[in-house]
Amino acid sequence: TDAVRALDLYEKAAAAGDVIAMRQGGLLYSNRKEPGDMARAISWFERGAKLGDAASAYLAGESYLLGKGAARDTAKGLDYLNQAASKDYPAALDRLGDYHYRETKDYAQALSHFDRARRLDWAPSFGNLGVLYVNGSGVTSDPVAAVALFRQGAEKGDPSSMFYYAQCLEGGVGVDSDSTEARKWYEQAAAKGDPRATDKLRKL
Repeated sequence: TDAVRALDLYEKAAAAGDVIAMRQGGLLYSNRKEPGDMARAISWFERGAKLGDAASAYLAGESYLLGKGAARDTAKGLDYLNQAASKDYPAALDRLGDYHYRETKDYAQALSHFDRARRLDWAPSFGNLGVLYVNGSGVTSDPVAAVALFRQGAEKGDPSSMFYYAQCLEGGVGVDSDSTEARKWYEQAAAKGDPRATDKLRKL
């Protein structure tokens, strides 16, 4: 609970080349949310990334890609994310999949990234893959396969997967309609912080 003391210790460890200290120091700054803290956090993440830490590269990449704490720099963000993805860091793979799905519309790339992350058991990627199967983006539309992916992601604790699974249950998409079961999953998604589920429950 003493951020100043913690940062002093992280700095000493980082000066000795400890990449975990670099990552944790950056996270401490990003969680404080005081003026200038996100910029400081990114500099710490970049230190860890330069020494090959995949988690640090992911955190730096996401910051630049989304413009969190720095001017948005897509090229730099993708470079860091690809560094992390090359080490099979699942959150980076998922973020790259999301980028290609939303920004470049390269659905084959999105499918590849999401599937790699899914095989590494990254829960959000189950739901993201399911969206591709529902929409027929980069793959033949298959609502049944989508529902199976949504359910797997939901059972692994991903709130977006819970929300999508509830939608399918409510609308009978790829599965028999079941309003009671749908409400249960909307409630679980809302409890996990999904605002769409919270809004949906207000209307039920």
